[in-house]
Amino acid sequence: MSKELRERGEMDPRYLWHLNDIYPNDEAFEADLKACAELLGPMKARQGHVKEDPMGAVRAYFEGSQKLGKLYNTKKVTPATIE
Repeated sequence: MSKELRERGEMDPRYLWHLNDIYPNDEAFEADLKACAELLGPMKARQGHVKEDPMGAVRAYFEGSQKLGKLYNTKKVTPATIE
């Protein structure tokens, strides 16, 4: 049985993300969005050089993944938004 997807405004509020739990305001969201964009340069610079500093590469990866995951959970962000 297939169900039709509903718009956010049609959903029972009990089943919605509370976006303020993720970001208290637009400024906090914008700050993380900017921080993610700034992480891309250093991460791209590591391409072909990971064996020189593997732990640094792992830290950069996890830092970026954590911020990007938080941003993505708001559904305002796609990979194109970051680049």
